[in-house]
Amino acid sequence: MQFGFNRLTTVSFSFCFVALELFSQDNSGTGKTVITNDASLRIAGYFSTKYIDKLEDGRDEKKGNKKNKDYGFYFGLARLTFNGNLINEKIGYVVQLQASPAKTTSDLEPKFVVAQISYQFNSFLKLAIGRIVIPYSREWYTHPSGNLSTSSSITDDQFALTRASGVLANGGFWDNHVQYYLMTFNRTPKLMQNSSSKPGHQEETNKRLSSMGRLELNLMGGGYGYTGSNPTPEDIFKLSVGGATIFSPIDYDIPNIYLNKGDTSYNYTYDFGARYSFFTSQGGYYIRRSVFARRSRSDRRNDDGFFLQFGVLIGKTGLEIGGRYSQYILNKNKSDAVPLSENLLNLKRTEQGVFINYYIEGDHAKIQLELNTAKTFSNTTDRYAPYMGNAIPVKVEKQIRFKGQLLF
Repeated sequence: MQFGFNRLTTVSFSFCFVALELFSQDNSGTGKTVITNDASLRIAGYFSTKYIDKLEDGRDEKKGNKKNKDYGFYFGLARLTFNGNLINEKIGYVVQLQASPAKTTSDLEPKFVVAQISYQFNSFLKLAIGRIVIPYSREWYTHPSGNLSTSSSITDDQFALTRASGVLANGGFWDNHVQYYLMTFNRTPKLMQNSSSKPGHQEETNKRLSSMGRLELNLMGGGYGYTGSNPTPEDIFKLSVGGATIFSPIDYDIPNIYLNKGDTSYNYTYDFGARYSFFTSQGGYYIRRSVFARRSRSDRRNDDGFFLQFGVLIGKTGLEIGGRYSQYILNKNKSDAVPLSENLLNLKRTEQGVFINYYIEGDHAKIQLELNTAKTFSNTTDRYAPYMGNAIPVKVEKQIRFKGQLLF
């Protein structure tokens, strides 16, 4: 049996206007103060554009057909962030405008993805209200400019939540060796790429509220922080571990993660970040337990996944080599007694990649090259087939990605 390979060549250029705080936990920027006295305004920007050329289209063996040719320039991401203080230093605000990925300017729909106001009571408590970045996973909380490879892992893309309207309380203890995040918010699913909604569209519902909590332990060296890259060697060993949980009711069908209206999902993640000298590494484990509402009998579904990545600087040349392996399984405990019409897909996806980074000026100017292979295994009759070592993938995608980045 033969499979077509999908070679994807991506050229991405990223620019940051003014000065971005690369590892800010609210994904805002430090920028430059342009209004003084009792208020301040800082502006940060991020823009990326890509060129894609599919030299050979991938083949879906299950459907037996090839995808259409697709090549050309399109926006990868465009973002402007405004933040600062109002009245006094304790009252802050963040407003972020973002254009979702699109292939034509007519499809580009800029929208406010973050709009929040906060009050800093003390080092133990900061309260924010508005549309906020959900502090769920370490990789999602990392700014795109700080990614170790050209993109986030497929596992984080599958499990991490994005932004939502709600209230967030966070703070730190013992010189920030322990940090916490507590949030309640309107239910917001992942990007609805495969739903009836517009691509990249997010819907919010307020029928039932979601709630989440995250705990971050900065164990050694003052903590690792929310970043993936390692442009300069570290003199001391830095290590952080974290965990988070989310209770999330489902208010409408989400086909791309196979959940329906009335279902309830319980999400958990555990992650770490470490670096020392020329070495850096991050990893995460994700769990989603779903309770179905539309089944003829009580039934549950277990999804889980993980990723592990590392990078090694080659002396003081500015070159870094590394790799990543990601995997997730949907419906891990598939029951054959449930009708296939119930949309209980048994699916496994793996991703492995190797990359080379060249830091011209840290994360402010760097070039990234990655060779990436993703395989999809799917089966709806034999519940064990996707996990066997000799299982044959129904889809294989090979990608070559090139990304150039400038931050200033």
